[in-house]
This record gives sequence, C-alpha cells and structure tokens, in this order.
Amino acid sequence: MTVSYDFYREGQKVGSAGDFALNGQARYYASGYTGLVDEVRLSGSTGNWVLDDLTYTTGVAAVPEPTTWALMILGFGGAGAALRTRRRAALA
Repeated sequence: MTVSYDFYREGQKVGSAGDFALNGQARYYASGYTGLVDEVRLSGSTGNWVLDDLTYTTGVAAVPEPTTWALMILGFGGAGAALRTRRRAALA
C-alpha cells in the first residue's frame, strides 16, 4: 500500500512528499517544504491505514540570534549617545 501527502496554501499546492510505502514499521518522512500551509491532504491506495503520533514542528528559534542582541545593544548605545549630546548642548 502506498500513501502520499500534499501541502496546500490558499488552495494552491505548494509541496509534496510523494509516495511512500506503508509496511507496518514506524518511519519518519519529511517534505522539505518550509513555508506556511493551511491544508494537508493525505491520499493512498485502497485499504485501511492509521496515522498515529502525527507531529508538526516549526523552526522558530527560542533564543534571539547573537546579531539581534548586537543590534539591540548598538541601538541602546546610539540612543544614549544622542541623549547625552542633547543634554550637553542644552547646558552650553
């Protein structure tokens, strides 16, 4: 028995995992598509089959990237320098 799954976004097919065989053994399949989807269609040959422990994961980073931290620190430093320059100009 073979099964395939396709990914859709707003009615348009955006990715597919193709056909794979169901033989009673646990397997991991990935499509390689990394965009947003609003529909997943599963199709297969005739017969009874069950999906168990279907998991969908995202690649969202839990901790900001080092470049994000560097930009934030640079921004705070620039804001502090601008305030210090204004304060000196007001006192003069």
